[in-house]
Amino acid sequence: MNGYRELFRLCLEHAYHGGAWRGWEIEPVGVTRRLMDGAGVLVRRSGADVVFLAPAERMHQLRREQDAAAQFVLLVHAHDPLFASYTQPVLPAGQLLVADSAQAGDDGVLPAGASPADAPLCRLALDQAASQRRPALVLRIELDTAAPERRFVVRFEAGSSFWKYYVTGGLAARPLAIADLDGIVAFRAGAADQERPAGALVFLSDRPIALRARPGERFVLKENGPFGERVLMKRMPVAGTGLRQRAVLDGQVVQVSEIFINQ
Repeated sequence: MNGYRELFRLCLEHAYHGGAWRGWEIEPVGVTRRLMDGAGVLVRRSGADVVFLAPAERMHQLRREQDAAAQFVLLVHAHDPLFASYTQPVLPAGQLLVADSAQAGDDGVLPAGASPADAPLCRLALDQAASQRRPALVLRIELDTAAPERRFVVRFEAGSSFWKYYVTGGLAARPLAIADLDGIVAFRAGAADQERPAGALVFLSDRPIALRARPGERFVLKENGPFGERVLMKRMPVAGTGLRQRAVLDGQVVQVSEIFINQ
């Protein structure tokens, strides 16, 4: 835009989506909103980035503010209500995800880590927020008008879970096995839990599987008959993002996704 200079730009990436994540909106907290309004700062989308721009003739206002340790404190809100269910780490009620430009590497990547909700930055953000929504991220960006146009990238990790298939109905009495066509994940058969359908055949993955918006797993259900193997299901259903449960496996608390097959 003519007459405007770029302050910085922000990109959010999520492993669940396989790269750039666009399903979010930004909310400047009260003190940041006043700073932006006073300096005429605009926020614009540019592809996967959100760009913060200021009129060239008002850059001096931001510089004066910078002498008083000016900063942008921003809340990121996810459009998807299931965001937390496929994002790692799993946070208890008293913690929030926080990213700070002071921790950015030379590549501009900001690590997002858990922080107590009563920590100073989180308290400032929540106390001055216009909305009561729990944010997906609390973000702090230090203004550097001497070196503008920096690009910051926040990367979210996807959650993972052990996949547990319950086969019920007539199939449960047959000699079945689950195979991974990519040869990565193995499934072991076991007895059903006491709370689950009696007589169900249970298969548990040997490792946690990362959640993806478009899962690429290729699991097949096979029957080991007297004349060899026969494929009964060419593509097993995959785990849903909001269906993870806590369980104890080999003495460790883990996340488990339960998938039911009744045929």
